[in-house]
Amino acid sequence: MHIKHSDNQISLVQFKREVFSNITSMKIRVFKQAVSKRDYTFAEFVTLTHSEFTKYFNLFYSSSKKSIPASIEKLLTNPLSLAVVYG
Repeated sequence: MHIKHSDNQISLVQFKREVFSNITSMKIRVFKQAVSKRDYTFAEFVTLTHSEFTKYFNLFYSSSKKSIPASIEKLLTNPLSLAVVYG
């Protein structure tokens, strides 16, 4: 899984890095990237491949476009999970 956010959201990247610390050894990388001829700063890290991600990929990408599954309320039972999804 590739986690990438604006550097304005570095605390969210750090939180996600801690959550996935058991399946990544990559430190958070902060870098500049040109988007539409303007430079932006991002923070990112990548996890190892894990079979659990396939289940969630299939839920959110049942067709060629990302969509919210009808069972989303069963996935987001904790207020923290809702905050991370919309964070």
